[in-house]
Amino acid sequence: MIKIQSIICGTICRDAVITTNDKGISNLEFSLRVGLASQSDTNASVTIPVIVNNGKREDLKDYIRGNRIVMEGNLLVRKADDEYVFVLREAKPKLAYCVPSQDSISGDLTFTGRVKDPQEKTDKRGMPYLVLSAYSPTKTDVAKDKWEYIWFHFKRFPVKGSAITDIFPEWLKDGADVEILGDINITSYNGRLNLSSRILEMAEKKPEVE
Repeated sequence: MIKIQSIICGTICRDAVITTNDKGISNLEFSLRVGLASQSDTNASVTIPVIVNNGKREDLKDYIRGNRIVMEGNLLVRKADDEYVFVLREAKPKLAYCVPSQDSISGDLTFTGRVKDPQEKTDKRGMPYLVLSAYSPTKTDVAKDKWEYIWFHFKRFPVKGSAITDIFPEWLKDGADVEILGDINITSYNGRLNLSSRILEMAEKKPEVE
């Protein structure tokens, strides 16, 4: 399970239109282009469709191609042809006196998944920290029992003066199920998107009792 409550700053790259869902509710939809940090491509970016619930035609003029805007909402992560794709749902404009000139994607991540290769590392100052990867499975086709796996790379740093054992518990091993609260960071390398997070809270996910 992955939930991301996100704030996104970018440039509208597709004019807004009014659509109607299967419940007869009108939505306003457009797309944002957001620049990403990248060590290999200074022009790296991602295009994110945005859905504003209960869209009104009089609001279309506010979402025109080329306009810069800050939106907040629920950021959905999926895979298509082995590439990550995103949709910002239940979106609304973030009120601000001035839209930043720098593109950004930030937010709060709630993650439940399975751990891969947790390790203790040491930074340039000789301070230990924790790194691990984890994946969360999502069923994409109920009829065909088809699943996709969303991978995140995590880091966690001890509180000043504490030991690595405070953030690297004994249960944290390959295959352990974990629940994590953290931030969200999306970068690009050689044209591929990477999802990472700095851990704020972490706990072992216990098996559900039937």
